[in-house]
Amino acid sequence: MKSLWLAVRSFLLGAFLVLLSLGLFYLFAYNHGARPDPLVKTLERVGRKAVSVVRNPQERKQLEAEYGRFV
Repeated sequence: MKSLWLAVRSFLLGAFLVLLSLGLFYLFAYNHGARPDPLVKTLERVGRKAVSVVRNPQERKQLEAEYGRFV
């Protein structure tokens, strides 16, 4: 009877650890690159708007060179 309880307890602990590791994998690895980050999209919009407001052509070119990925 004691060995049966030990087997059940080991199985439940193993199942819990497997589910925990799958959950952590989903949270940090799989889901991380699945969708674009909303903060990056917001920064891109704000950067485009900020560069488009600049009227001086030289300053605008300098900003486009520095922040090219946001333009």
